[in-house]
Amino acid sequence: MSGVLGPALLAAGAFVLAPSEPIARPTAAPATPSRPDEGSYVTVKGRKLYYRISGSGSNLLLLHGGLSSSDDFEKIIPILSRSFRVIAYDRSGHGRSPDFGEPFRYDAMAEEAEAFLEGLGVTSTAVLGWSDGGVIGYHLASRRPGFVTRLVAIGANTRVDGMAAETVEWLQAKSTGASLLADLPEVAATYRRLSPNPGRLESFLLRSRDLWLRDPYLAPESLRKIEAPVLLVAGDHKDIRVEHVLEIRSRLKSARLCVIPGASHFVLSEKPHLLMPIILDFLAS
Repeated sequence: MSGVLGPALLAAGAFVLAPSEPIARPTAAPATPSRPDEGSYVTVKGRKLYYRISGSGSNLLLLHGGLSSSDDFEKIIPILSRSFRVIAYDRSGHGRSPDFGEPFRYDAMAEEAEAFLEGLGVTSTAVLGWSDGGVIGYHLASRRPGFVTRLVAIGANTRVDGMAAETVEWLQAKSTGASLLADLPEVAATYRRLSPNPGRLESFLLRSRDLWLRDPYLAPESLRKIEAPVLLVAGDHKDIRVEHVLEIRSRLKSARLCVIPGASHFVLSEKPHLLMPIILDFLAS
């Protein structure tokens, strides 16, 4: 999955278009927001996606985790935008982008990301994805070799058992919207505050849970198609097993591994002073 964390969790992500239905590309690129902190919307297949662009230089797409939004990156966007044109958006059904209630699927999320970038006129980009965003990054790099120039995948597993056993057990035990709400009050409050469809909260939580318990997130042969260099990042305890990350590394053509001591699935917010120099060095090399 990419990010549920036992009873205290904020996890991975998902998306909403049926994969059998092709996504219509926008016919014109929207205007770039006039200020870095000013969001805008682009329409993909008749659906609005909220996004922000900051900085200048080569493109860097940020893909957020599940149960969350592009606000995941609020603290690091100012750092990244010193060197890159940083593009961050809320996936369908997340954050400020409308939720239409469809099942979440990683392949559809990647298809949406591709259409979103084409709508902005982006022809190549580096990608930094956390949790479900990292899984989407794998899909995007696999389906479009050459389009993704570099990929940073933080806490991104490719199978259910890539999560720690206690995390899987927690997910399996939370079979109702009410049980998930009881453990995730902060997620609920943020969804109600940001979402144009706050009444879909319990469905949103259950669809996310279903995504994380559905194998596989990505087939091994898809990892082997990735041409871009990949930086794999994980904390050394909780939620995503380091052994699984090592397995992912063995299937990639060009990969570096970074395990941050004393960090969990939320390594990006827990240890940014350790992680950001490593990410910047990888993206610049």
